[in-house]
Amino acid sequence: MSKAKVIGCSSCGAPINHKDSYCNYCGSPIVSILCGSCGTDNSPSFKNCTNCGLDLFAPETVSLAGPCPRCKNNLVTRQQNFLTADYCDHCQGLFVNNENWQVFVQRQRNTSNRPKQFTLTPDPSGYIRCPICGEIMNRNNFSLRGGKKSGVLVDSCRDHGLWFDQGELEKVSEFVRSGGLLS
Repeated sequence: MSKAKVIGCSSCGAPINHKDSYCNYCGSPIVSILCGSCGTDNSPSFKNCTNCGLDLFAPETVSLAGPCPRCKNNLVTRQQNFLTADYCDHCQGLFVNNENWQVFVQRQRNTSNRPKQFTLTPDPSGYIRCPICGEIMNRNNFSLRGGKKSGVLVDSCRDHGLWFDQGELEKVSEFVRSGGLLS
């Protein structure tokens, strides 16, 4: 089941089709489009948002995963930040399957920055279930193969993937780019 992503007129914010030349609501010429995810103005000639990387014209699809393990709202599959994942628009969490995670990590490793590690903050929200199989997910201080610890608690299902609460993916991404996965 597919659902078209809502992109907006940069003058009034009304939903527009990427093929429109003028806004059907206010009549303004479409000189830029607003990203449906982060709200950034983009040229209609751009395929991806210049801020978050969202494919501006790809349809969203209802996720094949179950509901969000935190707030129980429906997940939506989309590409954002050059990562295909199941997103919760309510609590801003996301589930990344193992295959897409490996591609993302490799891409992050190729854009190294200075070393960065975060202070581990206890998360009182407790254990959650995998949105694919329903089993309780493990909670770990993110690292790979015995490497340095990131200081970010991530929920993981060995068979299906990782759940990131709001802000965790950005921290893990920064940790990976800083060389945190190298021993």
